[in-house]
Amino acid sequence: ANDRTRIEQLFINGAVQILCSTSTLGIGVNMPAYMVIVKGTKGYTDNNYKEYAQSEVLQFIGRAGRPQFGPSGKAIILTEKTMVKSYQNLVSGSEILESSLGPELLRWMLGGVYRREFTSTGDVTK
Repeated sequence: ANDRTRIEQLFINGAVQILCSTSTLGIGVNMPAYMVIVKGTKGYTDNNYKEYAQSEVLQFIGRAGRPQFGPSGKAIILTEKTMVKSYQNLVSGSEILESSLGPELLRWMLGGVYRREFTSTGDVTK
């Protein structure tokens, strides 16, 4: 964890200007960047390559262009020819993306109450 934290700080401070990461890092941390390049839209799962969920790809490209770090950003998605239109629709907002939080929301909230992370309604909305 210390190496990861150190690299994150070096990247955020500009000492490291290019960072290559796995899909796990692309989703799991809050490291804004001017440009994000998604080199392929499939991951290896269950002995096969499968297309990432659209929400995952949005998480990857969501690292590009954060207002507190600059006025704009760029995201480049490299994918198979058959998937180009789907990703064009996704980033333009033409494709409907449904949240998967709904069915898990109650369990998440009850878990927070049980672990004493939430002691008031204000804690839940933070």
